[in-house]
Amino acid sequence: MKISEVSEQYDMSADTLRYYEKIGLIPPVPKISGQRVYDENSLEHLTFIQCMKTSGLSLAEIKQYQTWFREGDATLLQRLELLEAHYEQSQQRLKKLQESIDYVAYKIDLTKQNLTRYEGKE
Repeated sequence: MKISEVSEQYDMSADTLRYYEKIGLIPPVPKISGQRVYDENSLEHLTFIQCMKTSGLSLAEIKQYQTWFREGDATLLQRLELLEAHYEQSQQRLKKLQESIDYVAYKIDLTKQNLTRYEGKE
């Protein structure tokens, strides 16, 4: 898959993809006729990065996780601890976000009620 296709599919700029490769977040992408061609392995790395980044993990933490992954089973505990801590933090952010969404819904309902009363006075 060409960089333009990957960029569109993952909603990442080509510059971001090249940067991830440069800093080692994804393995070197083979080039054919001077163009990067992303294979299944590269796409799996990008899926992982995108998911972790979207959920709030920093690039440094993602890179640390990948380093531990490459080091093998001796780092399973470190990886588990990182993921569990991140999961807990994500759950807390989600709870706060849900509370905010619920409040916005309440304000919408209140505003609709006020609008109905206002329109009834005319």
